[in-house]
Amino acid sequence: MKTKFILILLIIYISCSQQIPERRYYVIDYNTEPDTNFIAACSTATFPLNYKVIITPLKIPRIYDRKNIVVRYSTTELNFYRYNLWALRPDENLTDLIYRQIRNSKIFNKVATEFIKENPDLEIRGEILSIEQYYYKSEDQKIFYSSAHLAMKLQLYDFEHIDPLLEYSFDKTKDIYKDDINYFVLQIANIVKEETNNFIKKIVDYYCEKDSTNK
Repeated sequence: MKTKFILILLIIYISCSQQIPERRYYVIDYNTEPDTNFIAACSTATFPLNYKVIITPLKIPRIYDRKNIVVRYSTTELNFYRYNLWALRPDENLTDLIYRQIRNSKIFNKVATEFIKENPDLEIRGEILSIEQYYYKSEDQKIFYSSAHLAMKLQLYDFEHIDPLLEYSFDKTKDIYKDDINYFVLQIANIVKEETNNFIKKIVDYYCEKDSTNK
């Protein structure tokens, strides 16, 4: 009986002495001042365009709609980091980044995430199709490969047509050269900034061409 009691105390001691990993929270962020050289190159339209634009929350599949960062090992196998977490859910974080980058581009007269006393003229919708880390490490730890993967769709609508005025989709990966989750988050941020800038450029090109045709 005494031996059994000592054994129980030993198990409790070992359990209590084990260090619980610390939860780490990550946010996707970057300087949202865009490259506006392509705006200066447009001679047929005057910016900012006289439109009020609402940015609606991004849609996201249920598998990515969580605080845990998703890690994919193959086309059929994935998991969720237990202690590496998003500070904001990806749809909330990316909606805010895209809103700030489009607002700061000054291509529209007013950009907001909600309008209370006035009606917007245009709407920007979007969907996160995947946001995950690709990860592979051999059993002997000698081979390591990782990359950041983000796929999205962005659309510009007016309120007179069912179909979008324009649509921009991308499916990008960027290699990660260090086994550190911070580098994954940084590469996701780089993709968001680059592709949002491409979406802004597509909007500018659309209105430049439209104004050129109307003249």
